[in-house]
Amino acid sequence: MERRGREEESEMEKREREEEIEMERREREEEIEKERGGREEETEMEKMEREEEIDMERWGREEEIEMERGGRVEERIEIRSVIMAGAKPETDIPTVEGRDLLHWLSLELGISHAV
Repeated sequence: MERRGREEESEMEKREREEEIEMERREREEEIEKERGGREEETEMEKMEREEEIDMERWGREEEIEMERGGRVEERIEIRSVIMAGAKPETDIPTVEGRDLLHWLSLELGISHAV
């Protein structure tokens, strides 16, 4: 009988230890999940910040391109008006960056010198 009582006590102690171990494991898992959740939030914030920076860079580049295009359109209109006015390529067309405007026009617009 005493033996049986001891066995029951040892079994109860085992169960208690197992329960304690299980509770500790759950607590650790919860802590790990909380850490992961915090990290995920941080990475989401970092990701959003990076995307915002990339967007700003894109918008800046797009604005530069638009300004360049706008400038080029104005230059093209000016060049066309010079040519339409009957300018002689050899004498009347100004130079741009060391090249004559007609050469630049041919490169930019794909027009031959025979215009």
